[in-house]
Amino acid sequence: MSEVTTYIAQVAQYPLLTPEQERLVFKRVAAGDKRAREQAITNNLRLALSFSKKYVYLNPEMPAMDIIQQANLGIIRAVDMFDVSKGTKFSTFAMESMQFLITRYIHTYKNLVRVPDHQFNVAVDMVDNNLVALDAPAAGSDSEETLGARVAGGDAFQSFNTREFWARVDMYLSEREAKLIRLRYQHDMEQAEVGKHMGMTKQNVSLIQIRALKKLESVGLAA
Repeated sequence: MSEVTTYIAQVAQYPLLTPEQERLVFKRVAAGDKRAREQAITNNLRLALSFSKKYVYLNPEMPAMDIIQQANLGIIRAVDMFDVSKGTKFSTFAMESMQFLITRYIHTYKNLVRVPDHQFNVAVDMVDNNLVALDAPAAGSDSEETLGARVAGGDAFQSFNTREFWARVDMYLSEREAKLIRLRYQHDMEQAEVGKHMGMTKQNVSLIQIRALKKLESVGLAA
């Protein structure tokens, strides 16, 4: 079963909200209800999946799950900005955010420098460096340790060792990101070990780890 097929099966368990449910949920979101925020996100994953389909179809050379994840991030961004009192449907409001993030990602991906096939491993590193650079921390910003502590210590989790946490890892992260996080926190591997296991540099492990932790934090897994 492909990664996309598995993901579609996971998303199928979250029905779209009715107009009345949407109104009530977003009122709770506006009041600072974290559970309502998570519900607003998860119950709109189908919307993100549907919206991303045409971009996946038009860009077959690109990883489908990466495009879908950009749509998911667009949903998260829209949930945090949506004002239900204005009478706009959330699906209409969210489309602009999803389109912006997907098209930005596609533009970045297509402008990456390509190298000959015999330098495939070098190409992989270059792709990783360019993609994760979008989320790399600036000087003085959160380190992976700080992010990790916040994600593990959020209201919903006492530590990384909870079934709910790992279910969210599989849902919100790409296959590669989820594998890296599992090796780091479930198997307690050092970055150098993870790099050898996954065939990437220690620097790329660090950057991808930070990107993955930021994703988890952004979907409400941390305070």
